[in-house]
Amino acid sequence: MIVARVYATKALDFGISLEDTAKLKFDGVASTSGGKWETVTIPMTGLPAGFALVKTFNVYMKTPGEATLSIDQIAVVK
Repeated sequence: MIVARVYATKALDFGISLEDTAKLKFDGVASTSGGKWETVTIPMTGLPAGFALVKTFNVYMKTPGEATLSIDQIAVVK
């Protein structure tokens, strides 16, 4: 699972998209309650077999409208 310490200016859903050097992809989604620093967890179910070294890391908003999303820490926990 991915564990991240985040701050959002409002409640929102955001996604993390990873692609490894072999072009295997993983997408995960998390929700925040907004207005405070909080820890969110993104399960890594559906991670492709053989997924290895991350080459591309993208964060994208799923909630419409404007908001600020800050990430202080991010870790992969087995």
